[in-house]
Amino acid sequence: MATGDRAMAVTTSGTPLVRRLAGVARPSAPAGQPRDVDAWKRLEWVCHAGAYAAVVAATALALRDLGLASEGGVLALVLTGVWLGWFFVGTAGGRFSSPSKSTRLRYFLAGLLLFAGLLVVSPWYFIVAWPLLWESTLVLGVRRSLLLLGLTVLVVGARAAALGAGDRRDWFLEVAPPLLAGTALFLWIRAIIVQSRERRELIDALEATRRELGAKEREAGMLEERQRLAGEIHDTLAQGLVSVVTHLEAAGAALDGAAPPQAGHHLEQAEQVARRSLEEARRVVWALRPKDLEGQGLAEALRRLAAQSSREYSLPVRVEITGEARAQPPEFEVTLLRATQEALSNVGKHAEAREVTITVSYLDGQTILDVQDDGRGFDPREMLGRSPSPDGGIGLQAMRERVARLSGSLSIETEPGRGSTLVVALPLADSSGHR
Repeated sequence: MATGDRAMAVTTSGTPLVRRLAGVARPSAPAGQPRDVDAWKRLEWVCHAGAYAAVVAATALALRDLGLASEGGVLALVLTGVWLGWFFVGTAGGRFSSPSKSTRLRYFLAGLLLFAGLLVVSPWYFIVAWPLLWESTLVLGVRRSLLLLGLTVLVVGARAAALGAGDRRDWFLEVAPPLLAGTALFLWIRAIIVQSRERRELIDALEATRRELGAKEREAGMLEERQRLAGEIHDTLAQGLVSVVTHLEAAGAALDGAAPPQAGHHLEQAEQVARRSLEEARRVVWALRPKDLEGQGLAEALRRLAAQSSREYSLPVRVEITGEARAQPPEFEVTLLRATQEALSNVGKHAEAREVTITVSYLDGQTILDVQDDGRGFDPREMLGRSPSPDGGIGLQAMRERVARLSGSLSIETEPGRGSTLVVALPLADSSGHR
C-alpha cells in the first residue's frame, strides 16, 4: 500500500461510523479550538433538576412525618433552604468545577455537614445522597465517592435504627430497593463514562496520527513535485538553453573565421531552439502535455523530434515502430518522449555519431524504447554516478527517477568506441494509468 493509501485508510478512522462504533459522538477539535461540548455536559441540567426534585421529595416525606408546624418541620425547611442555596452556588456558580482543588474540597465538606444535619432531622433525607454522590466525583473521584456512599448508608441505617420496630421495617422496605438500584445505576453509568473517555482518547490519537500522516504525505507530494518539475525544466528549458549557447558559440567562431553563411545558419537554429524552449516553458507552467504530443500519437511526436534533432545536429535520425501501436497514458508518452529527447541531446553533444535509430517496441506486457547510436560510446557508471550540481547535468539521473515512478526501468548499453543504446521499458498500462 502506498503512502497515500495509508493516509486514506487512517482518514476513514475519523468518519461518523467509526466514531459511533467507538462510542464517541463527535471528533476532537483541532489544536487551539475548544472541544465540542461532551454529551454528559449537555445533559448536566437533567441531573441538576433531578437533584432539586429529590430534595423537594425528601422534604415532603420528612414534613409528613414531622408535621409542618413542629420544631423538626421548621428545622427541616431551614436546612433544606440552606442546602438548596449551597447546591445552586456549587453548580451554577462553578464551585464544584473550580480549578482550585482545595476550594472544591472545602465547599463540598460544607455540603456534607448540611447533609448530616438533614439526616439528623429525618432519615428521608438519604435521597439527598444521590446529588451529593454525583458532585463528589468531581472532587473526590469515583472510588472515594463510593466510600462516601458506604458511609452514608451506615449513617442512614443508624438513624433508621432509632425508629420503632414497625416503622423501621416499613422504612427499610421503602428505602432499600431504590438505594440498591440507584447504587447499581450509578456504577453502571460511571463505567460508561470511563469507557467513553478511553474511546475518545483513542479517537484523538487516531486523528493525531491522521494529521501527522497527512502532513508527511503533503511533504512527500511536494518533494515529488519538485523532482518532477526539475526533470521537466531540465528536459525543456535547460536543454534548449544549452543548444542556444552551442549555436551562438558556433556562430561566433564562424564570424571569427570570416564564414558568414555558417554563422547565419547557427543563428537561425539558435532562434528556433529559443522559440521552442519558450513554448515549452509556458507549458511547464500550465502543467500541459508537450506540444509534440498534442493532437498526435507518440510515434508522430518521435518523428518530429527526430527531424528537429537531425536539422539541429546535422545527423541522420530514423524512427522505427514495431508491434501494434496502442494508446498510452499521457505520463507514459511524456516519459518516453523526454527520454528520447535526453538521449538525442547527449548524442548530438558528445557521441560524434554518424547515425541514430529510435525504436519503439510494443510487446505483450510492456513498451520498450531504444535509442541507439554508432558514436564513440562512454562509461555509463561515470554518467549515472555523477552528483547533480547547479551548473551540471542531471538528465540521466532525473530520467531514471521518472521512469521508476512508473514502475519501469532504464538501462544503458555502451562501451567506449562501440556506440551506445538507451533502453527504457515501461509496463503495459491502460488509458487511466493502471498497470
